[in-house]
Amino acid sequence: MSNKFLLKYVFVCDDVRKEDNGKLIVLGVYTSDILVRSFPVNLELALLLAFHTDFEGSLPFDLKVEFEGRLIVSGAGKMNTAQMGDGIVPLPKVRLVGIEKAGHLSFSIKFEGEEWQVAKTIAIVQSDSI
Repeated sequence: MSNKFLLKYVFVCDDVRKEDNGKLIVLGVYTSDILVRSFPVNLELALLLAFHTDFEGSLPFDLKVEFEGRLIVSGAGKMNTAQMGDGIVPLPKVRLVGIEKAGHLSFSIKFEGEEWQVAKTIAIVQSDSI
C-alpha cells in the first residue's frame, strides 16, 4: 500500500453530495449485499473513502470496477488532500449497466507508482423481500 495514502474504510453508497459549507451528505450506504428485485439491473454507485495520509496536495489514482472478474468500467483522477492525517474523500458516481446475474462487484484502486489493491468487494443478490 502507498505510504502516502492508506485506505482505512471504503463505503459503497447510492450518492455522496457536498453542501456549500463543506459537509457531506451520504445517501443509501450498503452495509452488506446490494439487494435487487430482478436482473438485469442498472446501478449508479458512489464510493466514499476513509483514509490516512502523510501527504498534502493532489495524488493521482486509477480506479477499476469488475463484476465476477470482468472489467465493467475504469477511470483516473486525482485525490486532493488539504492536510495530513485522517480524512474522507468521495469519488464520482460509477454507472453500471446491464448486470445480468447475482455475483460480486469489486472496486480496485491504484495510486501513482503503486500496485492495484482491491478497495471493496460487495455482492449483488436478488431478493423478493425488497
